[in-house]
Amino acid sequence: MNYEVKMSYVTTGSITLLILLMFIPNQMLFSQSSEELSSSPVLKETIKIVNPITTQNVSTGEELVISGQSSDNTLKNCSVSLIVNDVRPYQYAVASGAGGITDFSQWKFVLHTNYTHIIEGENKITAKLLCTSAPTRWYSVFVNGVPNYSNEEMLSPVQSEVRQDIPTANLSDIKDIASNNNVMLVSIFSQKNPVARGDTQNTTITVTDSVSRAITNADVDGKLIYPGDNYEKDFKGKTDSQGKFVYSWTIGKSGDVGPLSIQVDVSSQAYISSSVTSSFDIVDSVAASGISNVLGDTLDNKKSEIDFVIAGDYGCDSKTRQTIKSMEKLNPNFVFALGDLSEVKNTNCFFDIISELHDDDKVKIALGEDDTDSNKRYGDFLEHFDLESPFYSFDYQNVHFLAMSTGKNSLIPYANGSAQYKFINDDLSKAANNSDIDWIIVYGYRPFYTSPTIHPSTEILRQTYPPLFEKYGVDLVISSHNHNYQRSYPLVYNIEETRQPIIKDVNTSRYYMPGVPIYVVVGTAGNNLYDFRGQAPFMVTQFQESGFLHVNISNTNQHMLTGTFYNIGTGNYDDKFMIIKSEFE
Repeated sequence: MNYEVKMSYVTTGSITLLILLMFIPNQMLFSQSSEELSSSPVLKETIKIVNPITTQNVSTGEELVISGQSSDNTLKNCSVSLIVNDVRPYQYAVASGAGGITDFSQWKFVLHTNYTHIIEGENKITAKLLCTSAPTRWYSVFVNGVPNYSNEEMLSPVQSEVRQDIPTANLSDIKDIASNNNVMLVSIFSQKNPVARGDTQNTTITVTDSVSRAITNADVDGKLIYPGDNYEKDFKGKTDSQGKFVYSWTIGKSGDVGPLSIQVDVSSQAYISSSVTSSFDIVDSVAASGISNVLGDTLDNKKSEIDFVIAGDYGCDSKTRQTIKSMEKLNPNFVFALGDLSEVKNTNCFFDIISELHDDDKVKIALGEDDTDSNKRYGDFLEHFDLESPFYSFDYQNVHFLAMSTGKNSLIPYANGSAQYKFINDDLSKAANNSDIDWIIVYGYRPFYTSPTIHPSTEILRQTYPPLFEKYGVDLVISSHNHNYQRSYPLVYNIEETRQPIIKDVNTSRYYMPGVPIYVVVGTAGNNLYDFRGQAPFMVTQFQESGFLHVNISNTNQHMLTGTFYNIGTGNYDDKFMIIKSEFE
């Protein structure tokens, strides 16, 4: 009897188990199929850090190149950002995929010490891929911080450095050999193109490393090959503290016209030697009439060239007087003075310094904080320069100029909804729709973007105006307040993190139809320059020198704007950049 009962239990249990085994796989299969069907429309993006790798040793306290890959391409709308040791905010990487500046299939980020640095021991590096059509993805590596260790980038076989081919014929050429720390980036900038026979030419060779730091005492061996290959001339030199070597010479009055080639070989200890070639056109003196000359001659409204100089933060000192005198020698169309104009609280001193220039109504101003905190000083400036309002605009030839007043929002409001905001919005809209206007330039006091220094940028300004600048096609935004010089890449407003704009074009000196503004800080008119506490990743260059920005706009062969920073101490141009819009048909 007991045996029969046991057999009954076993039989019943076996049958139950068999039924479950037959049923559960179908249920699991159905569940799996349902999950796959329901999740199939969701795209699964991927991201990976290729260099450095987990457990790799890297040097503490030094810059580090981080590179990687993702599933992004030019058809997707994705971005890559990184965070190191959970130090917020996330920092944006630069796209280096074959598709250009929006292709993050390959990307790179340089960890600068102004953001954070590698510490001794374990460090966490996280990359984030953010796409509009898929969930966010992350990828992390853990590296070991070791003092005085050589940070050499370990390149994956599938990585390649792709540089954009920007159609800028007969302009300065830039060669990027690789992406290691021992690489030299060499550029050639010829001041005039074309240049007349018998005229002088100045060519600047600039040498930097892979993260745009100047390489000093680099050996420069150059050769000029004249049109027709019937004459060659060698030259030699060394780069200065800014990584620059300037070669000046006079073009012969006789000889062939056509392209003159410049071949340059650069070498420096601990760096890979580099060679680069550039060219410019030699023309006869008749063809050269009306040609763009960066230094400029006396101009009038009938000519197709505009020349102006601009700086801010004037004192009542010898450096300010030297700055003004250097401006006078160029005989520009306009001199723009950005606040603060009266840091010594004495308007008469500033009026005296610029008296000779103002006789020709050349001086245009933008008021700063010290210029508006006293009713008397504020009134003196408006009366002296015959201004009805501290914010205003005017047209000259094919250029629209807009002056902002950003001294203090509490005194002269500039926030969204203010009278100034409404004026700027309406004014830029009209300029953008004016077929006679090819360039829009905005100037004011407070910077919209800046590297770490004395004065940070103002959140109200960052959130309010860069979207307008992009919407209406502003080309150049110039400010002061920080007593140093800074120039950005062409920048796109970042709605998620306004302090970290998106770099649209990673070229360092020439931009073909960028479509978004370049931001320049030039608070360098007098003494008392400010130190930097680091360099923002969106700034191309920065330095502490007294001088001014010299801007030339030529419409003869191309719509081209050339900006150069003139150093009053050395007489050299320490920074040069170009914006090219289109060629005349």
